[in-house]
Amino acid sequence: MMKILFVINTMKIGGTRSSLINLLHLLPYDKVEAHLLVLSPHGPYMSQIDERVKVVPATRICEWVFSSKKDLSVPDKIGRYALAVIRKIFGDKVKYKLAANSYSRLTAENYDAVIGFQEGVTVNMAALLPGKTHMCWIHNDYINLGEKSTGFRESFDVMNKIFFVANAAKESFDSGYPGYSDKLQVIKNTVDIDSILEKAKEPVSDSPFKNEAIKFVSVGRVAHQKQYIRAVNTAKALNNMGISFKWIIIGDGNEKSMLTEKIRNEGLENCIEFIGARKNPYPYMSMADALIVTSLYESQPMVILESLLLGVPVISTDFSSAAEMLSGKEYAIICDNSDDAVTQAVTDIVNSEKLTAMKNATKGFTYDNNAIVQNILEVIENEVNKVH
Repeated sequence: MMKILFVINTMKIGGTRSSLINLLHLLPYDKVEAHLLVLSPHGPYMSQIDERVKVVPATRICEWVFSSKKDLSVPDKIGRYALAVIRKIFGDKVKYKLAANSYSRLTAENYDAVIGFQEGVTVNMAALLPGKTHMCWIHNDYINLGEKSTGFRESFDVMNKIFFVANAAKESFDSGYPGYSDKLQVIKNTVDIDSILEKAKEPVSDSPFKNEAIKFVSVGRVAHQKQYIRAVNTAKALNNMGISFKWIIIGDGNEKSMLTEKIRNEGLENCIEFIGARKNPYPYMSMADALIVTSLYESQPMVILESLLLGVPVISTDFSSAAEMLSGKEYAIICDNSDDAVTQAVTDIVNSEKLTAMKNATKGFTYDNNAIVQNILEVIENEVNKVH
């Protein structure tokens, strides 16, 4: 039986953590013993971890290094401050070494594979933990990530395999980090289909949708990458046309207050609304007529797969992996990655019968989780055999 340690930074709401939850639920536990180290063990998704997974307690030093101040007790805040002083003296890399050493002293586990499930701090930490092999997952477009979000180059030197959820993400990494081509492999996200469909049936008492003629939804962090300003501008254009619609954005982030104020200033409160993050977004998504993705860039957005499983068609901007997922599909429209193109694409489906055809086409969408999980296990087994 293979013993695998997954490492993730936190379990707060987000697409990568959702993907991890899905994968852990789909693993064959007659063949795999799965452990999970959450560096900052906070967030709504902590309660959704499969009960067959052994959750490894994070050490106090891990908390100091990786948790935000609001998640820490007063003594731990003091520890975090002391650690910040040490980092100023010895550099940022020392925090990973201290955290990894504190963890290693508490466990005698001999893992076949240690897998950092997200770029950045998770990769850096996974590279330092003991295991026969080391692997990591990249869930974003490296060209557009800041230096702190990418991971140290020496961390990738340790990795036996570097996984990507889309070919475009793999190519982006290869162009920025040459020399690792033989380690790179595309393995797509898993999607817990049964769970999504079941959760979508849960009743909601605060539905923002009323009697609008058409309903839109967008899902994701309210951050620059997502370009939700395009949603606000498009909503203004539709409102000026006298169209009856409601557009909700599910998510939180640093641009939420600014965009909410813009909505208020434009008098758009009745037709577009930021409703915040939801532990279970699926009932809201299933009520919508279309998912609108306005992002500058993405890798393999989980929300697109989830939307299609719920029978909700997609309009997406043209980022590197959009064509891989949606090109030529009758249930989707890819528009240019610009403000005007988003407005035009949304306006077009409102003023035509195209949306009905797109909805019907979602019935033909399928997704093979079993093949993905089997691929993952085969790769891990092959790498473990190499080191024997």
